[in-house]
Amino acid sequence: GTGSLPSYHIPGPDAAPEVDYLREAYNVEQVYPFLHSVHGTFSIGPGHVVFAGMGGEIVDSTARTREEVGRLLYEAWEAELKDPQLVVVRGPELRGETLGTSLVVAPGFLAQGSAALFDLRERRVERLVLA
Repeated sequence: GTGSLPSYHIPGPDAAPEVDYLREAYNVEQVYPFLHSVHGTFSIGPGHVVFAGMGGEIVDSTARTREEVGRLLYEAWEAELKDPQLVVVRGPELRGETLGTSLVVAPGFLAQGSAALFDLRERRVERLVLA
């Protein structure tokens, strides 16, 4: 709680209902001013960096699938509107690929010793070795 390194977070699919998540995210930012929610919005980072996010589960479906009460579920077009350079997704192992103009990365699970280093200039993903 005493760190000064800016950190950014988004909710998982089970952080519903959305209205409760947003209220709690606001309250947390009041107590921990370096911790920012970027769910459906953005936050200006250090230097010339902007962090944006879309939490919950993102599905690529033609059916109307948006859900914000029982669980957080959004249609892929909502995330695509943000036109991100980097998309970080949940996945058990390191994986990276380009989708449209976005570098999509699943860094793996930190609890299992997996992490990734992103190079946006080279559009490259490397495994980060944790000591």
